[in-house]
Amino acid sequence: QSKNTTVSQYNFNLDAAVLSAPKWLKNHRNKTMDVVVQDINNVLYLFSNTGTLFWKKELPGKIIGDIKQVDLYKNGRLQMAFRTEDRFMILDRNGEIVPPFNFQVSDELPIQPLAVFDYDHDRKYRFLLSQGKSLLMYDGNGKKVSGFKLKSLQYPLIQPPKHIRLDAKDFILLQQNDGNLRVISRTGKDRIRLNEKINFSHNAVFSYLN
Repeated sequence: QSKNTTVSQYNFNLDAAVLSAPKWLKNHRNKTMDVVVQDINNVLYLFSNTGTLFWKKELPGKIIGDIKQVDLYKNGRLQMAFRTEDRFMILDRNGEIVPPFNFQVSDELPIQPLAVFDYDHDRKYRFLLSQGKSLLMYDGNGKKVSGFKLKSLQYPLIQPPKHIRLDAKDFILLQQNDGNLRVISRTGKDRIRLNEKINFSHNAVFSYLN
């Protein structure tokens, strides 16, 4: 092809209008990338990167935020974790629900996307859901994490919870809509107390130069 041009390679056809932007997902079988997209009828589609439809599945609602890929069984096979307004779900490569991950959760506004933490990069996942002023954490077996003590907040969040590790210490960051940044430990206890409020942008907190 001549330089500085674009060429249409493949078409991806849905049964209804697109609800949200398509996303790339890793295909653990052939080491390529697949395309996942949801339509306005809440049907989720998984295509190959050449436009072949693998499957489609009707969901109970719109996916909030991005789909997170996880390896629950630590065998290199990836699953898709996400939440809708009132469900927390994990699907396998074939679009089937991974038991027991099909939980009904609160739909109290505002609803934040699913946060997935892998503290030690050993695939012992923690799934943290935030809606309204409440927090709910599950482990990789689908059980509520009893050791995480922070169940409610004074103010709702404006971003999903964020995990950062600095100097071998874990920090979970909670950006509240009153301008307070809560910095907590794995158990939900305050690790650092900030006295000043922050005029947050629309960006999430991130680690800068360690």
